[in-house]
This record gives sequence, structure tokens and C-alpha cells, in this order.
Amino acid sequence: MMRFILTSIMALGIVAMPTSKPEDLINTTWSGKINIPDPVDAEMEFRNDSLFTYVGADLVETSSFKIKGDTLILQKINGMSSCDQQTADYKYTINEDVLRLEALNDNCAERKSAFSNDGFKRLK
Repeated sequence: MMRFILTSIMALGIVAMPTSKPEDLINTTWSGKINIPDPVDAEMEFRNDSLFTYVGADLVETSSFKIKGDTLILQKINGMSSCDQQTADYKYTINEDVLRLEALNDNCAERKSAFSNDGFKRLK
């Protein structure tokens, strides 16, 4: 009986863990707050290998991206941040249509502080 309970608890833990796959990001749009430096409503649109960040109708940043496992690798192309074109690594998770980004390696403090801990809600 105890073995059954432990197996059930372990199975529930595995099922409840968020999973992220590259196809979960490509051709999607997410809405949330970014800190630039104060929080503002923004949308992030992942298209093919490019990430477009909008505040209202204004495109504020364009980056290229790659995905390796659960790591999102960003590289600024152009935009308002002072970040150079070095790559930045973020762990991404998607759970219940909420995207969260956690900095693993990013030398740009401005970009690192831009992503809200509240995450981004999937729009499409």
C-alpha cells in the first residue's frame, strides 16, 4: 500500500511539473509587464527566429532567438535598450499559458531587470 502511495505521489509530481518545448514559443504572442525601468504593459511576439517586443503599437526591441532545451538564447538586433549584441541565456517555463523567464547568463542589467516575475500570458 505504501509503495502505491509513493508511486502515485511521484507520478503526480511529474505530471504537475511545467514542460516547455520549442514549438510552445514559435509563432506565439505573450502579454505582460516589462520594466523599462518602470513597469509598462507589453507584448512579446515570437516569429520564426525573431522576438519583437511592443509597448502599445511601438516596437521597442527586436532580438533573434534560439532554443536549446529549456534555454532561450537572445541576441539584440536593435531597439531602445542599451544592451549590446552579446547573447543572453534565459531558462523559460510555460505553465498554464504563462511564460516565465529566469536569467541564467545576461551581462545586460537593463534586459535582465526588464522581465517581470509575474510572467507573460499567452495571447495566441
